[in-house]
Amino acid sequence: MTLFTVTFIVSVLVFGLVAAVYFLSAGQGGESSDSTHAGAPEAKTADSMNILLIIKPEEEDRRKDLYILTRYDFKDKTVPVISLPRNSVCAVGGVSRTLTEHFDYGGLVQLKTAVQALYKTSVHRTMEMSAETFENIIDKFGGLAFDVPKDAELDGGDSLVNIETGYQTLTGVMAGQLMLWAANDPQDLMPARLISAFHNQYLSAETLQNAQSLYEYVSGQTKTDFSYADLVRILPDMELIAPFESPSEAMPVSGNEQSGGFSPDETMLAAVQNRFGGADTPIVSGVS
Repeated sequence: MTLFTVTFIVSVLVFGLVAAVYFLSAGQGGESSDSTHAGAPEAKTADSMNILLIIKPEEEDRRKDLYILTRYDFKDKTVPVISLPRNSVCAVGGVSRTLTEHFDYGGLVQLKTAVQALYKTSVHRTMEMSAETFENIIDKFGGLAFDVPKDAELDGGDSLVNIETGYQTLTGVMAGQLMLWAANDPQDLMPARLISAFHNQYLSAETLQNAQSLYEYVSGQTKTDFSYADLVRILPDMELIAPFESPSEAMPVSGNEQSGGFSPDETMLAAVQNRFGGADTPIVSGVS
């Protein structure tokens, strides 16, 4: 099992959330970070896998839930990431609710159904984790190099955590608190940027050396339908992404805030379908 496997695990997890985790990518190949890498080896087992990561705060403040969709595009050798506003309104079974309300009512299954219905894309696997688990994963990997866009004074539990603007290595607590701080604004790009940075730092052959133990660590702390068999199947394709520099990028969110919640505009819907595939996008070959 290679190092690259491990990284992928944490990403999908999410990092987030969700055992397919395993945000990666340190970029040790000097390749271009274009959305498509022309001339790269063809995917061996599948074209892509979409994983929905759910990160929930410890205090059960549902106003800070984070829903982050990550796509491992083995054909284009890219890993686009987008944070889906939790107050996005969607009708499932004839009843309109926000994504958080769907999650509360019907769990991961209904949340997955709502995301697919609203954004017209496929969710192949899901991963749910607490904010504390996210922090633990960051620490286990050795921290996260991140360019903080603005100063932040955050609640670190026993004391305040002050994070200044600029490039720095974040501890798990710092990354987790930045994630939840940004969650105050459903359209803030910071959660997606943090997950993307994780991929770009750790999606490398070196990190994946301890893939099996890392998978066990991550899957043991999350609720996920991403199995070890999934990991084994997609590993050959994940290794094709590893040589590229910064294959992951955070995608923007655009839409309108209304009395009932957030409504994505046509630009955002088209971008999601273009980068994450349509609703009929098949799952990884051999994975049911």
